[in-house]
Amino acid sequence: KNYASQLRNGIKERLMNIGIAARGLSEISGGAKQYIESITKSLLEVDHDNNYCIFYNKEELLGKYPKAKEVFLNNENKIIWDYLKLPKALKRHNIDRCIFPKNVVPFNVTCKSIVVIHDLLHIKDPGVYKWYDSLYMRMGIPLSVRKSDAIITVSENSKKDLIELTSVDPKKIHVVHEAADRKFR
Repeated sequence: KNYASQLRNGIKERLMNIGIAARGLSEISGGAKQYIESITKSLLEVDHDNNYCIFYNKEELLGKYPKAKEVFLNNENKIIWDYLKLPKALKRHNIDRCIFPKNVVPFNVTCKSIVVIHDLLHIKDPGVYKWYDSLYMRMGIPLSVRKSDAIITVSENSKKDLIELTSVDPKKIHVVHEAADRKFR
């Protein structure tokens, strides 16, 4: 509940429309996918004070979170989805604040934004990823942390890396440690 109430940050008169950019759910597997699934499920379980809108890039994901409004934005290209489709949809659905759980906030988003940075391997060791993913993140992460209203990262080490590698204001960074999913407890 604390995380959900922090999202409010000054908007107390009405329900907030909170978006979650869930493009990462279309991946076969991975930490970001698991994180998006867990945070979305948890927010919908504990926060009954706000409206949630989940944005997907795969139509078959519709129905995954029936407690939220779900929107399919048809496009396989992540750059077009992130920078063209999603910002227009955020405006169309009157999103007050959007959570970007996969490192990038499009520069043309006009609502308040929260970006989640899991690590900075794309910058520190780009050879770990496909060259085009590393290029996208090496450009996108520094711009995103400057653009975002708040940054969530998963460790003090990642916070230190963010400060050193992007010169972002440390006051914007909130360390929220990840926890094992219930199925692993």
